[in-house]
Amino acid sequence: MRCKGTGIHRRGPSCRDCMTAEQREQSIERGRFGPGILAMNAGLTHEDHVEKGRRQAAILGRQHFIEAGRRGYAAGLAKLSPERRSDLARNATAKLTPEQRIENSRKGGLTTISRHGWNCSNSWARGGYREDIGLYVRSSWEANFARYLNLLVERGDIMRWEYEPRRFYFSGIKRGTTSYLPDFCLFFRDGHYEWVEIKGYMTPKSKTAIKRFLRRYPDEILVIIDRVEYKRIKQEFGPSIQGWEK
Repeated sequence: MRCKGTGIHRRGPSCRDCMTAEQREQSIERGRFGPGILAMNAGLTHEDHVEKGRRQAAILGRQHFIEAGRRGYAAGLAKLSPERRSDLARNATAKLTPEQRIENSRKGGLTTISRHGWNCSNSWARGGYREDIGLYVRSSWEANFARYLNLLVERGDIMRWEYEPRRFYFSGIKRGTTSYLPDFCLFFRDGHYEWVEIKGYMTPKSKTAIKRFLRRYPDEILVIIDRVEYKRIKQEFGPSIQGWEK
């Protein structure tokens, strides 16, 4: 295989000119076309090859490099124990100030809105940042339930609540559903706490996650708010809660 028009094979199997579109895409995905190689194939000088090479890399294979980096990051995490991954996540979150957490939630909400907008076909699936509760939530149901929990705190029924404070990992499970993240944690005045999951629709993945959670963490209490229970809360408390979303 030779370079087109030159008769000289410049870089063996890495030569971009000699590859088909599919082969070029696969090579970019494997990371063989780094900024330096791309700049060399483009005939750039030594002084400017770094900047222009990176530009060319961004044009030809930026998305491939990003995906390869994500896979490498995921592979590195996979080598750690579930407990170690959980510790890393908790430590990273613990270092954030309340203002930083709110800002991260706001940015996440703006990103979701910019990608998908608010006009979602299902009202319960409208994720985004909510100013009144100061959180990014994944659905209007979660937002309304958070408002309902604020009402319970005011009435003294619960002491406090947290949104997605802990992820539970399933040791020994390497594929499929390897962890479970409950939506809310409710803390009561007698010292006990309960996990709450908001589920308008139970997918197979959700069923597997909940089943494994209950089996591997038998001491934890999980309450599932389904459509029937959510409708009851909505009818009883929705009209009196400010900001309740339809």
